[in-house]
Amino acid sequence: MADITTKKPTKNHEVTVSARRRFGGYTPEQRQEVRPLDAKECDNIVKIRIAWTQWEYGTKEYSGDDQSKYNLTDDYLTGISPSADDVKKFVDMLADLQHEERDSKDFKVDVGIFLSALVNRGCDEEYEIDTKKFDELIQSLGYENCKKLRILGDAGMFAGMMMNEKGHIIIEGDAESVGTSLAGGTIIVKGDVYGAGTLMSDGTIEVYGVLSGEIGADMSDGTIIAHNGFTGYIDSHMYGGTIHITGGKCPRIPNDNNVVAIYHNGKCIADGQGGMDDW
Repeated sequence: MADITTKKPTKNHEVTVSARRRFGGYTPEQRQEVRPLDAKECDNIVKIRIAWTQWEYGTKEYSGDDQSKYNLTDDYLTGISPSADDVKKFVDMLADLQHEERDSKDFKVDVGIFLSALVNRGCDEEYEIDTKKFDELIQSLGYENCKKLRILGDAGMFAGMMMNEKGHIIIEGDAESVGTSLAGGTIIVKGDVYGAGTLMSDGTIEVYGVLSGEIGADMSDGTIIAHNGFTGYIDSHMYGGTIHITGGKCPRIPNDNNVVAIYHNGKCIADGQGGMDDW
């Protein structure tokens, strides 16, 4: 028989039940604060979702360049100024939609252009995009970027394309063809990069993984920094700028280079004036 005993209640005593001993080691649960639903935030997500649907339908047969497509995207987002949290939630929504059948020609490009325009219209200064949520590498992230943007994962081609002096991008993974037509700001890549600085006119590209492929094609100014070696080649059609390479073998310099300053492990191997140290 269960050991249940009682005492007659008095002014200072209550009924004692020995079965309560089972729960003697537990403490009352702490009250948790629940974040109230933000009506403006919900309204933004709905507006962004509608804009994406309309934009995706309106551009499904579009064959223009990225600049024209970006301008169209900006028109569809008129009146929307998302927070960093809004963008995170929309990225989650896009990740769920990525396997749906669609008329769009290239989902990975569409997403990159749309998210770039969305971030640039934002009310916050810092944004994050988690590319690990997508099966494909998202292209053109940070197009004309004017915010502090962190890409959590790998970036597809053309990250930071046409970014201006207000922009700052950190890519936590690998990337390809970084900083095409870069006009200012800084792009930092923690992983490996294949190709960088094509048509670059200003700004800085820093690579902490291995830099390979062609760099500096038609570059007129700006700085490319390889912190962990360089296994590619420096384009011969360069009109200005500076390249710093640390580690690895000394890069081969184009024979007709006379405008780009190139450093290897801190030593100037091409001074941008037609001179060259022995190497």
